[in-house]
Amino acid sequence: MPKKQFATEEIEPVFEPSSNGQEPSPVAEEVVRSNRKSILERLREEQPYMEDVEANKAETAVSWQKPTPLDWFRAHPDPAYRVQAYLITVRRSRSSYIVFGEELQHTLRRRKQGKDVTIYTWVDRYGEVCLWGVGLAPTEWNTSLRRAFVRAQEVWVRAVSNTTLQRYQFEESTKIGTPLWPEVSFDTMVTEVFEDHVIESTDHELIQALLGEA
Repeated sequence: MPKKQFATEEIEPVFEPSSNGQEPSPVAEEVVRSNRKSILERLREEQPYMEDVEANKAETAVSWQKPTPLDWFRAHPDPAYRVQAYLITVRRSRSSYIVFGEELQHTLRRRKQGKDVTIYTWVDRYGEVCLWGVGLAPTEWNTSLRRAFVRAQEVWVRAVSNTTLQRYQFEESTKIGTPLWPEVSFDTMVTEVFEDHVIESTDHELIQALLGEA
């Protein structure tokens, strides 16, 4: 059964008029974008001990998705294919945004909006590669899911939520074949998923809405 990818919000580019009354060139705008650090590079600045490497084998698109109870999955064992980040998820659209800036993150934590996560790279038995953020808060849900992802670095795992125990339970399989990882770097994966989902200041419309200022 094909997976549903989370909806993303498409934002039309907005060009502000220049001082001489002419609109800036889209080419110039693209040059500025190319000179900026990538999302992963900026996240790595806070975690310099993690080096980026490339995996091997299957090439495929990457989506932002949590393993379903039907998915047998493997988590990438290389630390370079996971990173910590602060995320805000829009419940209505299920779109997640990476938030940069300690002051902004502190404000959101204080208001209990958003969460600290570890973004993992995982793959299902059919070679579909996804990213997902597991919360760092010490809850049973987070702790049990993190254990599943840690174990999935060595064997195939299927995680199922248990609402009675308020945690995830998982089973293992050693009979499924070797996982197929994409021929792209983690930097490329993160950029593909979050390129248009980055928040850097309180001027962002989502933050304005959360703070009741828009």
